[in-house]
Amino acid sequence: MFKQIKMISQTIVHSIRKSFKISRPVPTQVVITEPVPVPTQVVITEPVPEPTQVVITEPVPEPTQVVTLKPEPEPDPVVTLEPEPEPDPVVTLEPVPVPVPDPVVTLKPEPVPVPDPVVGSAPEKLNPLTLSDHVFRYKPCDADTLVRWKYADKNDIRQLIAMIRPLYLFSECSKRCIRTYDLYKDDIPRIILKIRKRPQLNIDTSDINLNDTTSMYRMLYRLKEMIGIFHVKNFIVRVEHAFDNSQIRSEYCVVHQLIKHANYDGTQGIDSEHHVVVPVCVQLNNLEKIPESERTLFHHISYSIQPFVWKSQTLDTWLRIEKPCNETLATVCGQLAQALVYLHTYNIVHGDIKPANTLVRISPAAEPVLYLIDYGMSGIHDASEGTGGTKPFCAPETGNGCTKAMLESDTYHWTKNKKENDVWSVGIMFFTILLFGKCFFYQKDYPPDFFDPNTGRITPSYFNQISDEPMRDLFRRTLCPADERITAVDLLRLINTDR
Repeated sequence: MFKQIKMISQTIVHSIRKSFKISRPVPTQVVITEPVPVPTQVVITEPVPEPTQVVITEPVPEPTQVVTLKPEPEPDPVVTLEPEPEPDPVVTLEPVPVPVPDPVVTLKPEPVPVPDPVVGSAPEKLNPLTLSDHVFRYKPCDADTLVRWKYADKNDIRQLIAMIRPLYLFSECSKRCIRTYDLYKDDIPRIILKIRKRPQLNIDTSDINLNDTTSMYRMLYRLKEMIGIFHVKNFIVRVEHAFDNSQIRSEYCVVHQLIKHANYDGTQGIDSEHHVVVPVCVQLNNLEKIPESERTLFHHISYSIQPFVWKSQTLDTWLRIEKPCNETLATVCGQLAQALVYLHTYNIVHGDIKPANTLVRISPAAEPVLYLIDYGMSGIHDASEGTGGTKPFCAPETGNGCTKAMLESDTYHWTKNKKENDVWSVGIMFFTILLFGKCFFYQKDYPPDFFDPNTGRITPSYFNQISDEPMRDLFRRTLCPADERITAVDLLRLINTDR
């Protein structure tokens, strides 16, 4: 009985082993299809001969399910979630900064309405003396004003006039100071006292303590930044306080004469035909256009504006750099004589002819062109008063000539403006250039015996050093007593004849 049972059991075990050998290829296929070796290792490492091991063969399909779950394809959609469209908005955002300049652009046309009254109200009456009254509109100086000024057309004088006072005459923006005026610590109290004596100005100074030294100095320094001659964009701006505006009044007189007699309208500030540069705007005072609540002593000013002559140098600088020949000097001297003829025709005396007031524009393709500038000492012939110029270019009859007494004095005598004074100034300037090859600016620069110590006239022996006889005769007739002196017309004729 036991033998039979043993045989049967051996038969069953043998058949199970046989069937086990047959079923082994199945998991190997699974391992090949999916590189997950875990189930195959489990089966091989459990060679238990008991029948219960049959159950072990059943989990073989389970790893196939685990392997076939394929979680890897799912990240693919994540990668392909189209992040590329996201940069597109970034690209489309680039045009957003483009509108940023729009505020600047929109600020530029803002001053344009300012000239409208000029166009709409009798433009034929506009001239350099009335232009500011029509154009100027008061606005407080703020950031927008500075931006408008920065982007304003540098050739448009109307925008300059419209913003000149809000900018406190450019103390808030870039400018180049050409000349300053002397101001002293007592000037501020003096100005304030004058304002208080003129209630019609409606300038409130009640909060100003004249005994506050710090406050007085602070206002003095601010006024110094405003008063003087400045180069601003394409213009030269002269600024004076309205209580001390003698030079701008002189320019006003010159422009008035040219408007009255020469039909000057301000459109040709740089006059190449007559070799003069004339102000295109002169304003003595328009304080009434400033709101009373805004008025200060700094608003009570006078100013003039004239075009800036580009590529030009003062006569002395041009002479030192270019070293012109005598023929070129004669050409430039003739141009200065043309300027005098133009002014003297309308009874205008320049009154301050010197190298610093004569500009020479240079050009590689043409001969130099001279311009006479600065009418701060000008006036009407035999009517207004002046000094006759700056030493040592003053004629002897003015009382400011190069005599021994004037050599020791820094003061000036005031006398009637005369055309003859201009002719002397031209003569002494170019006689010095031809004789010494440079410009002199002080009486002490000349040889001690160059001027007669009593009369201030030229020592005759120096004329003999001019070798050209016509040129020598020209200077003798120019640098002689006033009643014998030639006119500007004769000077121009003689220069053209000699050439």
